Amino acid sequence: SAYKLEPTCADARRTIKTSGNLDSIQCWGRSDQIQQRLDPFKRLEEQTAKSADQGDHVELINKSIHVYAKRFLPGYAPVYTDFRDGDRITPAEGQRLIQIGIQLTLDDPFPDVILLDPSRGGLWFIEAVTSDGEVDEHKLEGLHRLCERSQVAFLGATTTFLTWKRLAQRQDHLGNLARGSYLWIASDPTKVFSVH
Repeated sequence: SAYKLEPTCADARRTIKTSGNLDSIQCWGRSDQIQQRLDPFKRLEEQTAKSADQGDHVELINKSIHVYAKRFLPGYAPVYTDFRDGDRITPAEGQRLIQIGIQLTLDDPFPDVILLDPSRGGLWFIEAVTSDGEVDEHKLEGLHRLCERSQVAFLGATTTFLTWKRLAQRQDHLGNLARGSYLWIASDPTKVFSVH
């Protein structure tokens, strides 16, 4: 590792050396000044963490559709996926949702994936958890209300995680998976668990 004095610190040091006045170093050491100098690093760290989490989230959503649903929900087709920030429903997804009678509002839970079983005319929901968002009791109730309001059958909901370790990191202290929902781990793809 190599370290270099930040320019304003070097200036404050020179001022003390030439004048003996400590005001410049005290000003440099104020918490608001320190915070201002650290802000670019904080933003960079947040962007890095967000992009890493976003990559994991997209990966888990894809595995939830192409591995979990393909194996355990054959015949179901995705009608909505929440890959994005901002405008969360594409025009094509909006049309598909309208065709099956679903209109998501800001009061509704936005699952990561909505799957349609055309043979039964019902929906299955997936929450792909990389940071938060399990199918908890509150979310399960919201998904049931969405289906009732839309007059579409609620067929089930699954929380998915990339690994058992990720599951343990959240559920050891939360334990909030809803009874009657399901659990699937991408690193252990041949098993699905019913939450009791």
